[in-house]
Amino acid sequence: MASRPEPAARLPLHLAPGSGEPAYALLERLSRRYGAGSPAAFAAANGLDWRSVVAGRDTDRVAALAGVDAGALRAATFVVEGATVRLGDEIVARADWSPPARRRCRACEAEDAARLDAPPPRAFRRAWWDVRSLRRCPRHGTDLAAAAAGDAGMPDPATTPCEAGFPGETYVLGRLGFGGRRRVPLLDALSLAAAIPLVERVGAMRLHGRRARSNARLVDAGPLLSAGMAAFEGGPSPFRSFLDGLVATARPDRDELTPGVAYGRLYGWLVHDERDPAYGPVREALRAHAIASLPLQPGRDLLGRPVTEPVLGTVARLSRVTGLEKATVERLLASLGAVPAPGPSPIPLYAAADCARLADLAAATCWSAEARRALGLTNEGMASVVSAGCLVPVLPRHGREVREDRFDRAAVERLAVGVFTGVPRLRDVPAGCAPLPEAARRGMSSIGSIVRAVLDGRLAPRGRVRGRAGLPGLVLRVADVAALQRAPSDDVPWTEVVARVGDRGLARSLVASGRLGLRRAPCGFRNRHRREVARADWAQFRQGFVSAGELARAEGTSAAAMARRLSRSGIGPAFGSGSPGGPTFYRREDVGTLPRATPATRRRRPPQPGPGVGSRPVVRPSAGAVADRLPGTRRRAAP
Repeated sequence: MASRPEPAARLPLHLAPGSGEPAYALLERLSRRYGAGSPAAFAAANGLDWRSVVAGRDTDRVAALAGVDAGALRAATFVVEGATVRLGDEIVARADWSPPARRRCRACEAEDAARLDAPPPRAFRRAWWDVRSLRRCPRHGTDLAAAAAGDAGMPDPATTPCEAGFPGETYVLGRLGFGGRRRVPLLDALSLAAAIPLVERVGAMRLHGRRARSNARLVDAGPLLSAGMAAFEGGPSPFRSFLDGLVATARPDRDELTPGVAYGRLYGWLVHDERDPAYGPVREALRAHAIASLPLQPGRDLLGRPVTEPVLGTVARLSRVTGLEKATVERLLASLGAVPAPGPSPIPLYAAADCARLADLAAATCWSAEARRALGLTNEGMASVVSAGCLVPVLPRHGREVREDRFDRAAVERLAVGVFTGVPRLRDVPAGCAPLPEAARRGMSSIGSIVRAVLDGRLAPRGRVRGRAGLPGLVLRVADVAALQRAPSDDVPWTEVVARVGDRGLARSLVASGRLGLRRAPCGFRNRHRREVARADWAQFRQGFVSAGELARAEGTSAAAMARRLSRSGIGPAFGSGSPGGPTFYRREDVGTLPRATPATRRRRPPQPGPGVGSRPVVRPSAGAVADRLPGTRRRAAP
């Protein structure tokens, strides 16, 4: 193998390296200074290999040739290492670094040319111009245009004339050592070779939607780097906020939210590169967010590892697991006091503990049809048992959402066993007795009322017929069932209350205001009920209030006269009927101060003129006049 030629001695004419100028750019300026045809020919004439200089392997020899500090030149020169290039401790992808592109910022070159304290050529090339992801100069806001060396021209118009407008570019420059460095925890854990594609993909998603590609033809790649940086800095947890926004704007598929739907292209990219350890921190952050925000099934593979325990569940999944409709699942969750877990999800998600409680409740309950078969009742009999309070539904029916009641299986079993506790088995039905349905029909009662009386101990069954399952096998004495409904009541019937008050609307207002308590009581025939007011309530009402009519009857006058008398005495009514001439009630304590009326003090009404009383005499018509006025009347002869 031939040895490499030694470089020539230090050149007599030299140039000072600019800030951030790599070795191959300095050698290129020297070639123009000496009027060489090309940088490669100038390098060969001085014992250097141009390709080795560009690859960063002859940086020290270039420093010796140019007479400059080798350490400063190495700090600005990329070194090619296989599929990557290195600058200090930072690594950039080899495909993201391209010196032959010869991009430049014309504004920077104009500033260099204006310096008169350095020999020409004064404009020098910056090392970061060759990083393809840096498409704009963060110092001037101009696009890095590709042009030939020494090409003159006006500077490109600036996009944003301040560094704050390009956070992505300034972050990359800071890590490369060409500017102030900002700390971004998630990106600092990655190499630049991994951080730059990640930021560009996130920027494309923020600008063009969750399914956008950063390398698509219709996507402007210029603002991607700075747009993506907003998801990694600013706020306590910017990347989590970015993921929350993706989940909140996702469109669920059949009430399900999968990671691919929620995170879009970002999740697909990380799944495709799940074996690449470079994106390990990002993958862990996305995995933790997905477990805390999405309904994931146990055992599902999520970014290389299975999900061990689910954290959240959906109504749709609970419906499939329990076999219940979604509306029923929602009402059961509400009955358990479960509320949707806080989070960015567009569909309600419930905690795993609430989902487990619902599954247990669904297994421990049954529909009305199953409970009816267990008790051996018809639809009417089951409705009677429920209305009597013998069996309380866990979930009552609710229109079209839940068309049947849902009962606790244990409660149904307790009811089926409780009514037969201590009841002997009978071969035949005794005389005067009948099974439960027939006893209810003959005793003019309901199955629910009979079962309620048996559970309360007010009715003792005679036995249980063999061969009949469920409650219809209960044997009762018909006379006992009939006496159960005809039990005497000491309360005041509602019709009597209305009659004593004197106005039905006023009686209803007394019930609505709470002065009287109205309740329903069975009255016997065909499960009919009557409305009654407790006698104690009625007695208390009578002790506190009295009507004007009752006072008038005691005084021997009219209700209107009594009302006028009370009004003149300054006693106002407590309440009264809204209809004209209706009854009016007063407080007894107010009426007790009224003196009793006497015939001397009672004010008599003046007599009204009646027929035949007055100034004009009454002239009775004669029979002839009547006959003339009434056709068909025979005129009487004159006497």
